[in-house]
Amino acid sequence: MPMLPFLVACFLLFALLFSLDDLILDLYFYFRFRSTNRSRIKIEDLDTVQPKLVAIFVAAWQEQDVIADMLHNTLTTLNYPKPFFHIFVGVYPNDTATQAAIQPLLARFKNLHMVVNAQDGPTNKANNINYLYSNGLIPFENASGLKFSVIAIHDSEDVVHPTSLKLVNYLIPKYDAVQLPVFPLQPYPTLRNFIKFLTSGTYADEFAENHFRTMVSREIGHFIVPSAGTGFFMARSAVDKVEAARGNLFSEGSLTEDYELSLYMQKIGLGVHYFLEGVARINAKGRLVNEFIATREFFPNTLHAAIKQKARWIYGIAFQAARQMHLADYDRYQEYSLIRDLKAKYGNIILVPMYLILIYVVVSYFEPLPALIPLHSMAWYFSVVLTVLAIERQIMRAIALKHVYGWRSALLSCFLPPFLPLRFTWGNIINFLATLRAWRIALFGSPKSKAKWDKTAHTYLSKELLAAYKRHLGDLLLEKNIISPAQLKAALPELKNSSRHLGEVLMSAGTITEMQLLSSLGELWGSGHLEHIGNLANPALAKVFPRALSVELGVVPLLLWQNKVLLAASQPLPETVSQRITTLLDSEPSVIFVPAAEITAAQKTVYAGKALSSPNPHKRLGELLLEKGFVDIDQLREAFEVQNETGEQLGQVMLQLGLISSAQLESVLPELEAAMA
Repeated sequence: MPMLPFLVACFLLFALLFSLDDLILDLYFYFRFRSTNRSRIKIEDLDTVQPKLVAIFVAAWQEQDVIADMLHNTLTTLNYPKPFFHIFVGVYPNDTATQAAIQPLLARFKNLHMVVNAQDGPTNKANNINYLYSNGLIPFENASGLKFSVIAIHDSEDVVHPTSLKLVNYLIPKYDAVQLPVFPLQPYPTLRNFIKFLTSGTYADEFAENHFRTMVSREIGHFIVPSAGTGFFMARSAVDKVEAARGNLFSEGSLTEDYELSLYMQKIGLGVHYFLEGVARINAKGRLVNEFIATREFFPNTLHAAIKQKARWIYGIAFQAARQMHLADYDRYQEYSLIRDLKAKYGNIILVPMYLILIYVVVSYFEPLPALIPLHSMAWYFSVVLTVLAIERQIMRAIALKHVYGWRSALLSCFLPPFLPLRFTWGNIINFLATLRAWRIALFGSPKSKAKWDKTAHTYLSKELLAAYKRHLGDLLLEKNIISPAQLKAALPELKNSSRHLGEVLMSAGTITEMQLLSSLGELWGSGHLEHIGNLANPALAKVFPRALSVELGVVPLLLWQNKVLLAASQPLPETVSQRITTLLDSEPSVIFVPAAEITAAQKTVYAGKALSSPNPHKRLGELLLEKGFVDIDQLREAFEVQNETGEQLGQVMLQLGLISSAQLESVLPELEAAMA
């Protein structure tokens, strides 16, 4: 056999062996995932778990262009009680532009905290988050008496899914850590913008394939599930165990600190789990869609930025991690997944020679060139199998893209043109160049042990586009399985022909009850709901909140504290009404939704002209905790809601929710007993 065809045959065999593990995962996904119950979690069951305190860490360096929009969107759209999540943003002393962008939000949102690093930036993401934990979260817990149950990691350009915290609250502490999908943001695909967004489109292809299929296969196959660096959630017990074992949450010497953390967690017996879950929605075109509970963000759209970013990933995973790990620390399934990750530094290199061989073979049909792959030779059979595997890979990628982005994205990405698709080929070229860069770093000069932040520039969605991700009442009613898609579709035309709101239409049709509407509105607005006010009504507030105004607006005051008033209402207050109340009382209104009949009954109590014969111990305890500064009015409102549903003592509810400490509760009990005597 001539030497060149022999070398080509060896090369094709090598490429074939590298491709087989992809086929194994595809088959594993197809048969195991289809044989398991895809609806492992019923979305309506998420409401059965009481909310836990969640701390969201966001590391920021020169993010002045996106950080304010990201924080505002996250703080206002998360479908999770506001008293139960806090965002800690890590910034640097020499990054005043990012600090200035965050500053206006700090006065508005009490659950937002900016932590200035002791060092000038950039350090790296690992150092930033470690500092957030030790010098942001821990001091806050010590000062407030709160104890967070979940630590979340997000990036400064993330569009966080509104249901993500509720899903994670349901999953933790059953699991040590949870990774949710990450899907790149992409414009609606057209032939015109296909070339314009060719580079960022390769990220959409790869993340759709990995996070729709590969990560699911790793989860159900008990392989190592890696952290993606964002949309990552850890139980506090797991964080404490990692901290106790090595002193820091993240390794500051790794370029891929998220991947390294995943390996370390598996090594000390902590598991990372992946969940691909969706919620039903009616989109703007009136079609029922399944929207994945995933983190979305823009990725680089220039060749240089993509190569630099992917080289960092490849070097961190396939080179740094390879030197630090010991396969003996893992079981055989985990070993397989690790070896599969490490092969990228070789697998990406063979892609371009494959294209050169293909070009040579095609040209040989038109020009008299020496045969590289003689007909029916071993190399020929290898090439046939590789061609079949390549087609299979494209079909599997198209399926993933169809589920994540729709049919148009799948067709343009995987079948334009029909042979050797352009975006698939461009993605392989980027990966080849990025791998060469990673090899250069490994061979001719590794980064410093604590590498500087080699970040890319970020952009964020406009307010108009963000509106598509905001939850609406219909979305929540579908999510809670209160109504069906058919019932929602039937109600939508009536909204166009009347001034009534969706809740009114559904109630008048008997589709939902008043309490179902109020519970959904309370969740949508972050206001909570009560079925009964009882003697929470406060006659003393009749002096500051006129009866005429109470009747006109359909509200009743429950608590007035410092610059906030807690009102019971049966529907959301328009912005003009909120401003009117703020002007009158010099206090911002906070609303909790209750049935209209309860409003009427409470108004009679408040404006009866006499004090209550028996003060409510729950209300008095809440007032004492407010006076001591242990809770704010929004936290108290949330505790009232849970207490109303469970019937437990308010103090016990607040302890269980992590809103107060045992010492804080014990400190006010003597005053409560004296007040009730």
